[in-house]
Amino acid sequence: MGAIDRELPEANCANFAESWQTELSLLARHDVFFETRVADCPALIEAAHALRYQVYVVERKFEDAEQHSDGMETDQYDKGAIQGVLFHRPSEQAIGTVRIIQPAKCGETGLPIAQLLHENNIELAKFVSLADSVEISRFAISKEFRRRWTDERVIAAGRPLTRLETARQANLPCLSLIQFLLRQCVDNGVVYWT
Repeated sequence: MGAIDRELPEANCANFAESWQTELSLLARHDVFFETRVADCPALIEAAHALRYQVYVVERKFEDAEQHSDGMETDQYDKGAIQGVLFHRPSEQAIGTVRIIQPAKCGETGLPIAQLLHENNIELAKFVSLADSVEISRFAISKEFRRRWTDERVIAAGRPLTRLETARQANLPCLSLIQFLLRQCVDNGVVYWT
């Protein structure tokens, strides 16, 4: 009579149970190892700026160290931005950060991406409602947490990760910062990311 009346093969049930366990353990591992906090006090703001310096100036060399002699990577958009700082719970070390720039807090200049597009004769407002938009920037994770421990073994062995290895070694710091972004945007009525 159709697929509804057929029994599911045991292998499919086992795969489903395994993937469900993996998802649960992923969330459990996240909660054990990571916590993202809003940088709403001087100490957390300093931690975000110091981490940005580490990633953007020291590790990636995207920024000039001489322009950031205080060891902090900052710019004019920080003052009105919502910043998140990701902490590794066991060490209490700040290991990641992300920034949400709100157009209402940018003054007359608007979002940085809108300025860049305008210089190229593209008006962002034709594509999205600027009042419902934010710019996501300064998404950074310390290099110690950008690589999974299995990457080196797998590269040396010359084989790809299995599905289970991939699930076990998911990039939890990255997922944590994305979760922070989503929560902040829902709380602030944001519809568009630029």
